[in-house]
Amino acid sequence: MDLGTLEHLLGHHKAAESQYRVALQIDERKLGPDHPLVASDLTNVAAELFIRKQWSEALQFLQRAKTIEEKSFGPESL
Repeated sequence: MDLGTLEHLLGHHKAAESQYRVALQIDERKLGPDHPLVASDLTNVAAELFIRKQWSEALQFLQRAKTIEEKSFGPESL
């Protein structure tokens, strides 16, 4: 289990968001900005933002994740 997930399960959503952002930065650097695992990281950050009612920012992360997933797997995959 990663730290972001642990913080999420403990209800520490701001800390979870921070951990997910670290994972996002690492994966973007290691795998590139359009890798499917980056889309997963973006979705994790968005979930924490959504829980904390930061809907506009959450939507931006989800839109970017969707774009990556469509590029990687095709538009019919969603």
